[in-house]
Amino acid sequence: MDKTYCYGPDYTVLKNKHGIRDDEALQQAEALITRQRMRQPIDDAFEMTARSYQNLHHHIFQDVYEWAGEYRSTELWKGMSGFEHPHEIAPRMEQMFGENAQLPTASFDNSHEFAREAAKLMHGLNDIHAFREGNGRTQRLFLERLAMQSGFRIDEVNIDRKLWMEGSIQSFAQGAKSDHPVMTQCITTAIDLSRPVDIGPEFDHGHDGDGHGHSNDGHDGGRGGR
Repeated sequence: MDKTYCYGPDYTVLKNKHGIRDDEALQQAEALITRQRMRQPIDDAFEMTARSYQNLHHHIFQDVYEWAGEYRSTELWKGMSGFEHPHEIAPRMEQMFGENAQLPTASFDNSHEFAREAAKLMHGLNDIHAFREGNGRTQRLFLERLAMQSGFRIDEVNIDRKLWMEGSIQSFAQGAKSDHPVMTQCITTAIDLSRPVDIGPEFDHGHDGDGHGHSNDGHDGGRGGR
């Protein structure tokens, strides 16, 4: 029962700026509103800092929740397993981003090497679960921006939600010492799907975009993940 973030008397629906008290309706509205925000350009330059990560969460959820961008103040559980204690979130986030400060400028021989290192960071962010809601979406948009800094392209819509969830569960269960193979695969696949398609000069003339082109827009990867 979450009396801090949810409406009474049942305390199952998150308090929101729109006063929506039905959970299904809130999920639908939240998905639509945050998708629009995630498609908007972000003015802030990329920074490998906890503060920048908080700003990213605020960017996505500012139209839905008053606490967008703020670390949660209550315990959060998944089944019988709990995420980081609220009092430990801030120091752990600072530590994690400090330890990975060189990641955006590191040199990688291939996408798999980048994906392996990024998967470790995603595990840490998932293990902490810094926000009351919207951790997965913030992680995925952050990953898109991180990849760009490292010379790789990831379109957030190309991240397979089912594989992402499987990777998150596996990493959470196995801990920091794991190689995070499923999450690594998920990130590598997203990079492959996001590569620009070279259609070749033979297609430059006489084709007016009649629907036979190759566009990444079709890979929505199940956008409804929370």
